Amino acid sequence: MEGRASDWRPGPTVCRCCLTEGCYKDISTEYFWMGKREVYAEMLSETLNVSIAFSKSGGPNSNSRLICEPCIARLRDASEFKRQVVDCEKTFMHHLDPGSSSRAREFNVETTGEVKVEVFPNNCQTQIQPETQGGPSEEDYQEEGGCEAIGQQDHTAVNDPTRSNAATILRWTTACPFRVNDKSILCVYCHELYDDPAVFRSHVRQDHENCTLEVVFYNLPKSEFIKADLTDLACKLCHETFQDLDTVAAHLTSQHSKTIDFSTKLGVMPYKLKKDSFNCAVCGKIVPSLLHLNRHTISHFLSFVCHVCGSSYIASTGLLKHVRSKHQDYEVYCKRCRTKFPNMEAKERHRRTVKSCMPYSCPQCAERFLDWKTRQKHMEAQHGHAKKTYRCADCNVDFTSDIAYYNHFKLQHSDNCAVCKHCGMKFVSYYVVAVILHPMGNCNVR
Repeated sequence: MEGRASDWRPGPTVCRCCLTEGCYKDISTEYFWMGKREVYAEMLSETLNVSIAFSKSGGPNSNSRLICEPCIARLRDASEFKRQVVDCEKTFMHHLDPGSSSRAREFNVETTGEVKVEVFPNNCQTQIQPETQGGPSEEDYQEEGGCEAIGQQDHTAVNDPTRSNAATILRWTTACPFRVNDKSILCVYCHELYDDPAVFRSHVRQDHENCTLEVVFYNLPKSEFIKADLTDLACKLCHETFQDLDTVAAHLTSQHSKTIDFSTKLGVMPYKLKKDSFNCAVCGKIVPSLLHLNRHTISHFLSFVCHVCGSSYIASTGLLKHVRSKHQDYEVYCKRCRTKFPNMEAKERHRRTVKSCMPYSCPQCAERFLDWKTRQKHMEAQHGHAKKTYRCADCNVDFTSDIAYYNHFKLQHSDNCAVCKHCGMKFVSYYVVAVILHPMGNCNVR
């Protein structure tokens, strides 16, 4: 490392731990990995007692605050090893003195060198409680899981009544929060992808019962609603079932004295997900895919409108991004490498040509791709994923192409198509009608 330090020339995109240039993560920004919160500057301080110095002239997102993936992996290993040693020492001392308290204590261990092992309070320790009749009490949820418990105070809901309403509903009901990753369901806790909603719900309720709500709202703009699957919606405290958000919210306030502000919105975007069937939980409209269902459901919650062109957005952040990119001159930069560009076209060229900044990543390796289809082909060829098919639940027909399935859905199960007034023939678009009917002189289309 001495040779690298002596030959190194200062640059804007270097890792602060190994001085290697590249596109890295910010060392003081909060990230979530495998459901766990990570701030690399804090991990360096807590694990290695190393403080990273920052330039006073740099902003909070200065490029002098970067760390590369190999160094992040080594830091995780070091942090995990320290946790393992502390846990082992606590267990060892408990067996030496089983009558003593398991609270915070400090031990001096005699070894060949002078080593001091500190055991800190284990706030995440759960206590085994005897089984009780009926549903779990509020105290059960508050005690179990400790610092990762779902019953803890959600810091993201402070001073935001809408976000506070959403946190209360997710905490005390079986609603399963998720995000949409192209055409799959994305678990907000571990970022695993699911195509079967039943498997996704089982995964959330079994594996993430006590996860913190901070993970759910992480990186979600303040004014946006969290998407939640309300299938088999029930109260966690008494197991009573409900059909919609309004009734379960009223139940939580009247029966369990939970605080919900009905003067504002509930903050949850409702879905009822079924395999191969996509119905809007708000109006009941049938659409061909999860992607279409997501776009349609969002249209029920659009409340921010651009006064210039009339475009609508669910949150003020979306409207602000639109105004800046379409109607104002502002600083354009890549979120991954922080490179600045003179305009959006230059940024788009960068995004399409620089591999590390492409928008789609493989969930099983570090490979990145320009579009969803290329990533899907990679996962099928390299990781053994089954080829994705599209099934029409009404006709019991499978399609290997999404375009073929969408065209079938338009013509057979939707009114969103062009129809000839003379013969009643349906077409997938007005362009097809113009190309086919104009030469024949039949261009009256409704």
